[in-house]
Amino acid sequence: MLIKINKISLKNLSNIFLFLTCIFICQGLLSMASAKEKNLSPKSKFQQALENAQANNAKSFKFIDRKGRERHYEINNGFINEITKDKSSSLSPFERALNNAKKRGLTSFQFTDRKGNRRNYVINKNGIINEKKSLNDKFQPTAISKLKTPRVFKASTENIKNKKATISNEKINQNKIDKSTKNLSENIEDQVKKATQNTKINRKELQKEPYRGMKISMDNLDYSFKVGTRYWFSEGETEFAHCASVACGGGVTTVGTVTGSLGDPTSKLEYTSLRNRAFELTSDLEVSNVVLQANIGLRDKGDTGKFRDFDWITDGASGLPGDGDVYEFSDTISPVKDVSLKYSVWDIGYKVDMGSFFKGINVSVTPFVGYVRYNEMASAYGIFDLPDDFSAGDGLTIGEDTLVLQNQIFWAGQRFGAEVDWDINPKANFLANIAYVENMSVRNEDSHVLRGDLGPTPNVISTGEGRGWMVDLIGKYAYDNNLGFEVGYRYWRFEDRNAVVAFGPAFTSDFPIRQIYSQRQGFMIGAEYTF
Repeated sequence: MLIKINKISLKNLSNIFLFLTCIFICQGLLSMASAKEKNLSPKSKFQQALENAQANNAKSFKFIDRKGRERHYEINNGFINEITKDKSSSLSPFERALNNAKKRGLTSFQFTDRKGNRRNYVINKNGIINEKKSLNDKFQPTAISKLKTPRVFKASTENIKNKKATISNEKINQNKIDKSTKNLSENIEDQVKKATQNTKINRKELQKEPYRGMKISMDNLDYSFKVGTRYWFSEGETEFAHCASVACGGGVTTVGTVTGSLGDPTSKLEYTSLRNRAFELTSDLEVSNVVLQANIGLRDKGDTGKFRDFDWITDGASGLPGDGDVYEFSDTISPVKDVSLKYSVWDIGYKVDMGSFFKGINVSVTPFVGYVRYNEMASAYGIFDLPDDFSAGDGLTIGEDTLVLQNQIFWAGQRFGAEVDWDINPKANFLANIAYVENMSVRNEDSHVLRGDLGPTPNVISTGEGRGWMVDLIGKYAYDNNLGFEVGYRYWRFEDRNAVVAFGPAFTSDFPIRQIYSQRQGFMIGAEYTF
């Protein structure tokens, strides 16, 4: 009986074992099927990042795409929108422009506000930012102590809506998520297509306009351009004196009852009270503190002036000072007509803001080098003979309708100086331009029309080297941001240091010049327009 029971038990146990084995095999198959089903529809990185943001009640999230780029998205009422770099930044346009200037190491920058006005700022070494507003684009005396968003830069409508909007995770359902994901994918594809099309269009435009790239790059520079006009109401004089005595290479001559050497000086020609008006064009280009300036004086005639001619002889043999008595044997005067003037000045310099070194000073200094050309011409008509040491004077000997002498003088040389610009207030500023001219070349041409022994005109030519001084003092008033007016005073003087003169028709002998100079001064008025 016991043996039978044991046999039955063993049989039952084998059946039970077989049944459990079948259950485990079925369970394994079901697990494999489930895993396969899961693998057929895995969640994307975007969905994972979205679900994680929803679980944390976040309004935005980010994830890394397959190309390793970091993308940012915001959740807004069930819709998911991609945030660009500009939208993700909390900085205002003013702050972004400032940070860009600091990264590039610039001392100034500009940007356009939402009204379309271009604004210029200067960054001082102490970190203070000042806005330029004067006629010469100088900065305001009032400094911005700490960086704040300018009042013209208000929060955009989109940002205000985003701040006021509240997003509830309970309102977001799976249908909206699927719809937004689909829309996002379509938007990305559309953006890629548009970007490709825009790239092709830009390439075609650049091919049509080869200098467009240069124009675009100029917008990132801190520059200003000014043009203006002036009238210079001036009065000038030119004087010429030479030595033709025995000591200077001349000979012995006889005048009246005196026989001896010509004097030292032998002759002096004076052109005085030469009044005329010069119409002047000005330009000023400043690019990142590098300044280019040009002044061009156009020819303008005047009919006011006086010419006087002196001649001397000595009764000594050498003509040296102190050798014999000196006699004036000729003294004549003539009215001057047809006075003309033309000139040009070209400078390049670098502007230095003195406020960076001395706090509270609204002064800039621009050292410069340049080049100047100056040309003056005067014509004398008629001769009036004045008393001298040999006669009482014969009065009018040649009528004033007859041209007797014409003088034309040329000066040219390098100039060195500095321009000081003081901003008195946002509307007014004072400018002083002072220069010294070195290594000047001088050429003076005299045309003695009535002297046939000297040959064709010009028949007395002087050449040599010289120097000069040039001073411009100008006060400016800004009518608005573009138009300004100015009034000033100018003094120019050029003189020789080593010159000689030769007489026609052969021009074989040179005589030393004792004195030759040109001087002109007067008031100026003008207007200036700033781009």
